[in-house]
Amino acid sequence: MSNYNFYYPNRFREKTRNFDNLFNEWKSIENAWGRALKQEQVIDKYFGKDQPNEIKNSKLFSILEYRRFEKAGSNIFHLKKELLELLEKTDVSDIQIGQIKFPFDNFYISLRELGKPLPTNISKDAIIDGVYVSFTDDSKEELIYKYHINFHICGYSESKKDVEFKLNVQDIMELPSGLTFTNETATITDAIAEVHKIMTDTLESKTRDQKEIEKEINYQLEEYKLLKDNLNLMVNCLLYLSSEKPDIEIKFADGLPVNIKNKIEKANTKHRRELAESEAKKFGYSKIKLVGNSFTKISSKNNSNTNEVAPHWRRGHWRNQPFGKELTETKIIWIKPTIVNKEKGEPTKGHIYTTE
Repeated sequence: MSNYNFYYPNRFREKTRNFDNLFNEWKSIENAWGRALKQEQVIDKYFGKDQPNEIKNSKLFSILEYRRFEKAGSNIFHLKKELLELLEKTDVSDIQIGQIKFPFDNFYISLRELGKPLPTNISKDAIIDGVYVSFTDDSKEELIYKYHINFHICGYSESKKDVEFKLNVQDIMELPSGLTFTNETATITDAIAEVHKIMTDTLESKTRDQKEIEKEINYQLEEYKLLKDNLNLMVNCLLYLSSEKPDIEIKFADGLPVNIKNKIEKANTKHRRELAESEAKKFGYSKIKLVGNSFTKISSKNNSNTNEVAPHWRRGHWRNQPFGKELTETKIIWIKPTIVNKEKGEPTKGHIYTTE
C-alpha cells in the first residue's frame, strides 16, 4: 500500500494547535462594522506585526481553510494516478455548475500521484499535493453570483518537507477568487471569463503607484495561470465524484494501531464503529477515500505502420443522460478518453488503461 499519511491537511493539523480561537474570532467579525480594521488587528494578534503581509495572509488563509475542512468532517479523496491521467484527457468547458454534486461543503482531493510541479519561488522541486475544495450556495440570496467554488491548491517540496514542517513554512499557492457562477446553467468557460474580467476591472480601477500595480498584476496572473492549468483536472475530479457509482474504497491511514483496527472491524453497531473511528482520529489517523483502484495500466505491443495514422488519444467528455419517468431527470455519464488505432500500439503520450 502507498503511504496514505503524508497529506497536506494531516501534516498541517499540528500547526493549527496554537490557533484554535482564530477561526472563531475571524468568523465573528466577517460581517461586522469596520471589519477591515478588526481583521487586521486579529492578524497582527496571531502572527505579529513584523512579518510581510503576503506571508501573514498565506498563513491566515491556510489555517482558515484547514478549519473549514476539519469542521466539514476532514474528508480526503485520494485519486489514483491512472484515473487522474484519464480525467486530464476529458473536456469540461461546457459543464454547468448545476451538473456538479459536491459530496461535502469542504473537502480535500489528493493529486500527488501525478507529481505536477507547483510554481513557487521557495523551492524548485515543489509539487502539488492536492487541493481543498469548498462550495457555497447563495442561490436564495439576492446576489449577482449564486454559486461559488474555491480551489485552494497546496504543495510541498520533497527535499524540504521535514524542514518546512518544523519551521511552519508551506509552499502554498492561494486562489482566493475561485470560480463564481451567476446561475446553475453557467458553464466553466463562463466562470473563467468572469475571473479574468473581475481581475482586470479591479486592477484598472485602482490609482496607485505603477510599480505596485504591476506587482499585483504579476501576482494575480500567476494565480490565474495556476487555476487555468489545473482547472480541467480539478473539475473532472468533482464530476467523477458526482457520477453514478464512482469507484471509492474507504481506508484508514497507514500504521493504525492493531487494537483500534480490531475495534473498527468488530464493531457490530453504527455507534460502536463511530466511537472506534473517533478514537483513531483522536490519535491522528484519518479515514482516506481511495478513488479509482479499478483503473490499471495495460501494456500494448507497438506494431504501428508509418503509412497510417499513429495511435493517439481522443479526449473524453461528460454527457447528460436522461432517465426517470418520461426522461425528465438527467445524470452525468462519463464518456472516457479512447485511443484511436490502439491495435497499432501505445500512444506516444500517455498509456492505455482498463478497468478491472
